[in-house]
Amino acid sequence: MATRLRLHQKFLKAITFLAHQLEKNARYSDAILLYQRGLDIDGLLEDFYQGVMRCCLALDLTAEGIATYQRCRTNFQLKFNMNPSKATEQLRASLLNST
Repeated sequence: MATRLRLHQKFLKAITFLAHQLEKNARYSDAILLYQRGLDIDGLLEDFYQGVMRCCLALDLTAEGIATYQRCRTNFQLKFNMNPSKATEQLRASLLNST
């Protein structure tokens, strides 16, 4: 089981690294797909939600960005009984202000 967990963590780190590189190179649509793939694997990694939201902001995809925020908030409420971080809340505010 420890090996499996270690491989799982390495895979998530690889997704994070690659998605950040795509985002850095303004390949926002590709980054969104990779962040979403990461969320399919682990729906509790806030960095993936934030990545989708940042890319949506860059592509002017407000509705998709807000839907991603809602998914994050719902998952965090159900699993941890807490709200997303301030950084995620700030991204939500930026999305709302972009319209």
